[in-house]
Amino acid sequence: MDEKIYQKIYDVAHELSKRESTYTRADLAYELQNEGVKKDSFEIGKLVYEAYNYYNEDETIKNVFYNNEGIEQLVSEYKLNNLIEKGCNDFLFPILYDKLDKSVEVLALLEDQVMQIMSDSFAIVGENKFVNTIVGNQGVVNVKNEAEAVFNNYSNLIDTYSNAKYQVKSIMTDFINLRTRICDVYRKFSAMLIDIFGDSIKAVSPELFDFDSIEWLDVQGMLKNVKLEYDKISEKCQTLMSSIQDNFIQSLKSSSSVYKQMGSKQAGLLVAGLNMVSHYMDANSKTCELKQNLVVLKNSVKRDTTQIKGDLGRLMVIYKTMNDIYIPKAEVFCRNSDTILSAELKAIEDPVYNEAEIRELKNKRDKLLGIYKKLETDMTDEQLNIDIYTARIEENTQVLKGLTAQYDKAKNSKPNKPFFLINFLTFGSAYKRYNRDIYDWSQACKPVISRYEDLQTDVRIDTDELHATEKSLKEDKEQYSAIKKEIEIMNKTINGKINVNDDIKMKILPHLEDLIKLLRLAREIASSKLDDKYMKAICIEDEKMEIPEDIKHNINQFKKTFLKTIDINRKMYQKTLQCTSSEKEETLELGKEKNNSTYVSNIDLDVISESQNAVVQKTVVLLESWANLKAMREQNVVANKIYEKKLKKLQNEFIKDMATIDNKSAILRECLKKINTAQSPEMLKEGLLDLSNGNKKIFNDKDLDEFLNGNKTIEL
Repeated sequence: MDEKIYQKIYDVAHELSKRESTYTRADLAYELQNEGVKKDSFEIGKLVYEAYNYYNEDETIKNVFYNNEGIEQLVSEYKLNNLIEKGCNDFLFPILYDKLDKSVEVLALLEDQVMQIMSDSFAIVGENKFVNTIVGNQGVVNVKNEAEAVFNNYSNLIDTYSNAKYQVKSIMTDFINLRTRICDVYRKFSAMLIDIFGDSIKAVSPELFDFDSIEWLDVQGMLKNVKLEYDKISEKCQTLMSSIQDNFIQSLKSSSSVYKQMGSKQAGLLVAGLNMVSHYMDANSKTCELKQNLVVLKNSVKRDTTQIKGDLGRLMVIYKTMNDIYIPKAEVFCRNSDTILSAELKAIEDPVYNEAEIRELKNKRDKLLGIYKKLETDMTDEQLNIDIYTARIEENTQVLKGLTAQYDKAKNSKPNKPFFLINFLTFGSAYKRYNRDIYDWSQACKPVISRYEDLQTDVRIDTDELHATEKSLKEDKEQYSAIKKEIEIMNKTINGKINVNDDIKMKILPHLEDLIKLLRLAREIASSKLDDKYMKAICIEDEKMEIPEDIKHNINQFKKTFLKTIDINRKMYQKTLQCTSSEKEETLELGKEKNNSTYVSNIDLDVISESQNAVVQKTVVLLESWANLKAMREQNVVANKIYEKKLKKLQNEFIKDMATIDNKSAILRECLKKINTAQSPEMLKEGLLDLSNGNKKIFNDKDLDEFLNGNKTIEL
C-alpha cells in the first residue's frame, strides 16, 4: 500500500517539476485521495519524507512539496519533527539551533529595512530627461519615481515581516513539539508513581499555553491600503503626464498662431512667452497637488513602518524567550531526564509489574498514551491549518472585493457575436470585426477575469478545507477527552490490582523527593507561556493628515489679498493702455510712418492683458497648492514626531523585558555549565533540579509519615 503511495508521490513530484510548479501539503492530500488518504494531516509530511528516502533522497520530491503556508519544504519540516519524536537529540538540536540563527538573521534584516524606510535613505531610480523638463512634466516624473521607490521598499518590508513572523511561529511550533515529548515523559513516569502510591500521588496535567492564539499584524491589509494610495498616485501621474504633454503641444500651437496674428512681433513674442509661462504654472500647480498625495502615501508608510518596528520589538522578545530560555531548558531536559528517571525507577519497575495481568494492563495504557500523544500532535497541526485557511480566506476575500468592479466591467464589455444574417449581409466582415474585438478584449480583460475566478476557486477550496479541518479538530478533541478518561480509569484499575509491599515503597522513598521535583520540572517546562502583553500585535493609531483650520484660513486670506492686488494692477494697466492709445494718435497726426513690427494696437494690448491675467490666475492656484503642500509637510513632521514618541515608549518597555530575559538566561547558563560538566549521575540530577523555579524541599519527617499513612496527597 505504502509503495503505491510512494509511486504516486514520485509521479506527482516529477510532473510538477516539468511544469516548474509546486504543491502545498493540502494539494498533495487531494491528489492522494484515490490512494486511500482520507484527509490532509501531519501524516502527509511523513509519507513525503518516506517517499523521499524510498527513492534514494530524490531532490525533486524534496523541492516541490511545501507546508500549507507555502514556505518550508515538507521533507525538511518532517525531518525535524521526526527527530523530536524519536528523541535523536544529537541530530535534532544542531538543526534547531541553526534554524534559530537563520531566524535572527531575518529579524535583523527586518530591522535594517525598517530603519531604511524611516530615514528615507533609499535609492530613487528613474528618468531625468531634458525633454521632460522642456515639456514641464519632470516634476510629475520625479513624484512617480519617488512613489514607486517608496512603495517597492514598503512591499519588501511587508514580505520580510511575513517571513520573520513565520520564522518566529515555526520556532514556537518546534517548542510545542518538544513540549509534547516532555509531556509524554511526565505522563509515563507520573503513572508509575501513581501505580505505586495510589491516591497519595496526584498527577496535575501541564497547562499548555496556546501559542496559536498570538495575534500578528495584518500586513496584507496594510499593504492593500497603501497600494490603493500608490495606485491613485500612479494613475494620476500617467494622466497628468499625458495632459501636460498635450497642453505643452497646444500651448506651442496657440503661441505660434497668436504670434502670426499679432500686429506687433514684440507683442506676439510677449504673448507666446506668457502662454508658455501659463502652461508651466499650471503644470507646477498640478504637480504640487500630486506631491500632496505623495505626502499622504509617505505618512501611511511611516505609520505602518512605525507599527512594524514596534511589533518587531515584540517578535524579538518572543524569539529571545525561545532562544535563550525555553528551548535550552527543553533541550537539557530532553537529553537527560528520561535516563535519570528511568535509573531512579528501574530497580522497582519489575517487582511492581511482575504479574502478567498487570503487565498487559500497563501495555494497554502505554498504547493509550501513544494515541494521546499523537492526538496532541494532530490537534496542534489542525489548529495551525485552521489559522492558515482563515487568514488566506480573509485575504483573498478582500482582494476579490477590490477586483469586483474591474471584473464586472470586463465581463460586461465582452463583444456580442453578430447575428448570422448580419454577417451574411456584410459578406463576413461582421465576423472578422467580431474576431478582432474578441482578441482585443481577451488581451485586455482575460487576465482580470482569470485572476478573479481563480481567487473565487481558491476561496471555495480553502473554505471546504477549513470546514473539514474544523470538523476533524472537533472529532480529535472529543477522542482526546475520551482517551484521557480511559487512561484515568486504566490507572485506577492498575492501582487496584497492584499490591505494592512496604519494602518496595521504602526502596523508592530516598528517591521520591527528587523524582517529584523532576516531574514538576517537566510540568513547569511544558507549561511555559508568554506574557499576555505579547499576545496582541502592536497597534499605533493613525494621525490624520488634515491641514488645521487656521492655516486654511490664512491661505484663503492670502489668496484674496493677492487677487485684490491683481485687480489694482489691472486698473493701472488700463490707464497705461489709454495713455498708449493717445500717444499713438499724436504720432499719426504728426504723419510719422507706422512701423508694423513695433506698433501695438488696442487689440494686441487686449490679448496681452488676457494672457497676463491667465498667468496671474494660475500663479494664484500655484501659490495656493504650494502653501497647502507646505502645510501638509509640516503636519507630516508633527505626525512622525507623535509616531516616534509612541515607538520610543514601546521600545523602552521591550528593553526592560530584554534585560529580564538576559538575567534569567545568565542564571540558566550557570545551570547548564553545571550539567555539562557533571561527573556523575547524581551531579547531573542536581544540575537538572537547579533548573526548576520551585526547587525547594518537599518533605519533612512529619509530611513523610502522613504521606506513607495515606493522610497526605502529593501533587506532581
